[in-house]
Amino acid sequence: MKPIPAISITSFFLILILSCSSYRMPDNVRYDFTTKGPLTDDVFQVIVSAAADDKSETQCEQRESAYSTGKRNITAECINQLINYYCSGNKIDESSLPSDKLTALKINFSAFAENAVVEQEYYLPDNSVVFVVRIYSTGIKNKILNY
Repeated sequence: MKPIPAISITSFFLILILSCSSYRMPDNVRYDFTTKGPLTDDVFQVIVSAAADDKSETQCEQRESAYSTGKRNITAECINQLINYYCSGNKIDESSLPSDKLTALKINFSAFAENAVVEQEYYLPDNSVVFVVRIYSTGIKNKILNY
């Protein structure tokens, strides 16, 4: 049996440690499920809500309807809230953005939206659903504002 070089072992453990790292969340925002926008420089939070279909009769049907509608809307709502944050951070009215700039923003922000993670979901008394979605990316706050 061949001995494993020390560099290989060290590299393995270094990769293992780096792959287990996560974004550090301060305690005051870790359980904040109401804020829309950046929680830290590396975490952006999106709140997505969806109402139940009017045709649903039972609580189960209403919640299933709201859940499926909410899940379908996550990506679009992430892009929408990222654009809203971009506009408010740069003090621009969204309606004054040129169409090519708006299209470029949607394309760039869709990459962030694809990596969105549902951190929490809950139902309101009217059986509508709320998804708390977080987007983790190093320096996401600056990346959004500087597009």
